[in-house]
Amino acid sequence: MPAAPSTARHIYINNNAMLDNHLYNIYKQIVIENKSLWRIRGSYQEDSKSCKECAALWKELEADKEKWANKLEAHLKKHSK
Repeated sequence: MPAAPSTARHIYINNNAMLDNHLYNIYKQIVIENKSLWRIRGSYQEDSKSCKECAALWKELEADKEKWANKLEAHLKKHSK
């Protein structure tokens, strides 16, 4: 039986829907950014309290990771419409 045609969001292999690879990559990157945020907020900022420069670095990186996580999520939502 031939595979069903691809759509913008899924490819079909043996009639099973799978995300297109580029959308899967976005999902995966969102997870990576959020795991980094979890570590930064949960450990790294606390551990760096004795060094103002390091604490500032982690705060800056936290803002950058949050920006990218939000940007990736917004982009992924465009594909779900």
